Amino acid sequence: VGATASNCGNGLCETTLGETSASCANDCKINATTGLSVSFFVRQTAPKTAPALEQWQKTIQIGSDGSVYFMISVANDSSSKLDNVSVSSNVRSEISVLGNLQLDGVPISGNIVSGVNIGSVAPAVIKSITFEGKTQTIPAAATKQATASGNISGNLSGALQSDSATINFVTA
Repeated sequence: VGATASNCGNGLCETTLGETSASCANDCKINATTGLSVSFFVRQTAPKTAPALEQWQKTIQIGSDGSVYFMISVANDSSSKLDNVSVSSNVRSEISVLGNLQLDGVPISGNIVSGVNIGSVAPAVIKSITFEGKTQTIPAAATKQATASGNISGNLSGALQSDSATINFVTA
């Protein structure tokens, strides 16, 4: 039974609802070499605090000393189980990574910057990695833009797949 309304644009490649890289390209970015797709999102509200009030986004504006939350969605779009899948994130120096690293809502240990092995991903399965950070002090004269990226690699060829989100730093 498929969905009656399209979920395209929600940041998750929901293959169980019929989303594919052809029908929902923004949600299902696929690397034909590995079969892995990745989507990277950001928001200012903690996921468990107000999930209905703020959606995951590709771009946000945030000031000094602000909390920022990240999500990397990893999907296996191939017909084979992918083993030894690693996820990392390149977060700019204007953001301190505070941790609270979770895989599908369950706390895990590791360092998202150097990379975390999330194990195997079965066909048509999506795993979500979330973590949080805090912005540094932004000088009053500076308005900056940073791009943070999420990266994944799997066992088929070791090819890297990535996606990014943009953070605009603004002064009060």
